[in-house]
Amino acid sequence: MDGFVDKPLSIPRLSSNVPHVPSSTSPRSPRSGVTMLELLVVLIIMALAAAVVLPILVPPTRASITGGDAALANARQTAIRRGEGLRFRLDTDGAWALVPLGGGAPVESGRVPIGVAAERVDVIISPLGSCLPGTARDGMTFDLLRCTWRPLGSS
Repeated sequence: MDGFVDKPLSIPRLSSNVPHVPSSTSPRSPRSGVTMLELLVVLIIMALAAAVVLPILVPPTRASITGGDAALANARQTAIRRGEGLRFRLDTDGAWALVPLGGGAPVESGRVPIGVAAERVDVIISPLGSCLPGTARDGMTFDLLRCTWRPLGSS
């Protein structure tokens, strides 16, 4: 065993006329890159998410905020801050109150300028700030993103 030399084993090719096929063109190799369909699906999902989230993140202009809208925005912030569900009520005379869902004394109350509220508004506000209409109104639809009533057919 004194003359034993550790050399790499060389294996000769079986036939010199068989072409060598690189492994990258093999049909079983994993593909790389993104198909157009995958890109389109991702873009559609991003557009839908932006359409849902952006109206909430972009505050309305100062000219479009009425007294009732400002009181409702304050009520949403109060519900989030307190971490409890609240009911916001705005009467036709402009008086508003923010009452816990379980009942009890109002958390906050106030008055907006007379003539701002044409009809009574009743909105339930979750601890996360999302809104649900407390009562239905004829000819109106509730906009969940803006937490307001709108006439049917308006956008």
